[in-house]
Amino acid sequence: MPYLARIGLEAPPAVDADGLRRLHLAHLLSVPFENLDIVRGQPLSLDRGKLHEKIVEKRRGGFCYELNGLFAELLEALGFRVERLSARVFSQSEGTHGRPRDHLCLRIFLDGGPWLVDVGFGRGFRGPLRLDTRDWQDDPDGRFRIVPAGEELALERAGADGELTPVYLIDPQEGLALEAFEEMCRHHQRSEDSPFTRGPICTIARPDGRDSLRGGVAVRERGARRDERRLASEEEAWAWVREEIGLQV
Repeated sequence: MPYLARIGLEAPPAVDADGLRRLHLAHLLSVPFENLDIVRGQPLSLDRGKLHEKIVEKRRGGFCYELNGLFAELLEALGFRVERLSARVFSQSEGTHGRPRDHLCLRIFLDGGPWLVDVGFGRGFRGPLRLDTRDWQDDPDGRFRIVPAGEELALERAGADGELTPVYLIDPQEGLALEAFEEMCRHHQRSEDSPFTRGPICTIARPDGRDSLRGGVAVRERGARRDERRLASEEEAWAWVREEIGLQV
């Protein structure tokens, strides 16, 4: 299966929690979160064939609607039961959550309960999170918990210093079709209010860290070490994307 090869897996894993963890991590280590087509004014499509062409055949990345949209198709093809859920991302700068369908995440049903899966958040969690516990869940990228917030579920992260940070609010109602996210997908491509129209964003997890570009600053994280470099121009940013991430853009 070309998609499995794209994320570095030779054979389909088992349809269980361990298999889901393998798929989730393999995707994060192989497919970057990026908005480069938006910055260049190239319209995005949620058509399944075009998503496969972009992410699998052209070995590009994308943002939540693209990455989680296509990953849901892979999981379903492998035999997982999948629901596409709406979420509202917390804005640190504004101190509020976004609109409904601001973000697409996935609920996976396995024996023993449901799981939250998200390979399209940029800097999220490396392994799926249990949706049926309110306890803290440890992950290589932090400690997370999912707690009730009115009619929604709040995903929260605790940093190394114990400080609590909201991540996003999940609408746990019945799952949606991918087409239900088309309006917000267009919004994030065109609106001045969208974080994706303000310059190149590109990030990918590494086995021992992360490489990221945002706001003209390239960041290399390896273990406890963090190195930042301000890029002098947009041309230098595109060069960084090609050389450090390996994208042909």
